[in-house]
Amino acid sequence: MTLPLYGTASHSAGFRPDKARSVIRLRVVDSSAERQAADFALAKTPDEVLSAVEADWPSIFVVSDDSLDNHVPGTFDGRVVAVPQKYGYLGDGDVVGFDHSSRKFRTLFRRNSAHNSFLVTERCNNYCLMCSQRRRWVSDAGAFFPKRGFVMPNRIDIDHTHTAEQSLKRLGRDCARS
Repeated sequence: MTLPLYGTASHSAGFRPDKARSVIRLRVVDSSAERQAADFALAKTPDEVLSAVEADWPSIFVVSDDSLDNHVPGTFDGRVVAVPQKYGYLGDGDVVGFDHSSRKFRTLFRRNSAHNSFLVTERCNNYCLMCSQRRRWVSDAGAFFPKRGFVMPNRIDIDHTHTAEQSLKRLGRDCARS
């Protein structure tokens, strides 16, 4: 059976309006690890929700098909995300990307999975003979380094005299001549 790794939350509240997306790390309610701003208490039962509120968790991620009114007390003013029970596989240490306005989320990392991977860049310049992936002539920096707060260098030196793009173009010209 394939796990559903993305979907739409049934409810979300308490997120700042100046921020469009969040990366959420799920933690069990009784976790002894130091809490970070991105940590959400993972609650799958009404008792776990109450335990999270009593333990002063500022953010709660609820996995349940029941109405949120049955889980989260009206006095709780922190961040809340509720998803259907089919995402019950989510566990301690999992990381979820969440879009506030659309309530869409995607599982980015599963702690208990042996199949996690991170694509760092598609601009490879290793020229591996066995590689089936074609080299890309376009910059993919915007996908990995959003314009907000990140500085992306314009050039990457390979042999300290040419940029990676110049080296690739020169290699293409040399191959075309032969």
